[in-house]
Amino acid sequence: MFRYKFLTPIIFVLFLWLIKAIEIYFGVSYYYLGILPLHYSGLKGIVFAPLIHSSLNHIYSNSIPLLLNLLILNYFINNGKTIVLLLLYFIPGILLWFIGRNSFHIGASGFVYALSSFFLFIGIFKANKNLLALSLFVIFFYNGLVLGVFPNNEKVSWESHFSGIITGLLVAYLFRKFDFSVETKQKNPDKIVPYSTTFGDISFIYEKEEAKN
Repeated sequence: MFRYKFLTPIIFVLFLWLIKAIEIYFGVSYYYLGILPLHYSGLKGIVFAPLIHSSLNHIYSNSIPLLLNLLILNYFINNGKTIVLLLLYFIPGILLWFIGRNSFHIGASGFVYALSSFFLFIGIFKANKNLLALSLFVIFFYNGLVLGVFPNNEKVSWESHFSGIITGLLVAYLFRKFDFSVETKQKNPDKIVPYSTTFGDISFIYEKEEAKN
């Protein structure tokens, strides 16, 4: 199980590179699958925009922080992981659809910002030094996270970054009292007690979990 916590984030990032490789190989662009604010046709970008990147430099700059954040998520959060991940993925796109400029917005940076923001604020709300330290490490490692929330480059979707920051804060606040450390209950082999019944010449053997005292 431990290795799968590392394998899933790697597969997701490789999937993004596969999409980019397909674009390059066939000479196409999927930019139209991005978020186009205040246009109904742009709503599909809430699902697809994080998967599409404009260039190799664009996908490279997002891949490392995305991978680090997903590894942190998989390692430190056991209970409620799926709902947190879905909220951090979709909400930035929803916010961006309302506040973004009239242009196609693509890339996983909103998702990256949401993850980083979530870890930062959940670390503060829960006074969790490990999460706080790791989130700060990602922020300083990827220094563009700080500068990216300001409109200093017309080719960069700072609105997506801002939406990610707000999303991370909101989700962290909603889950501030939630226990992420609880693992899904697994059966303990030592507690399995066999028992059998007989029907004529045929015996049936069953297993049941021994009740706790």
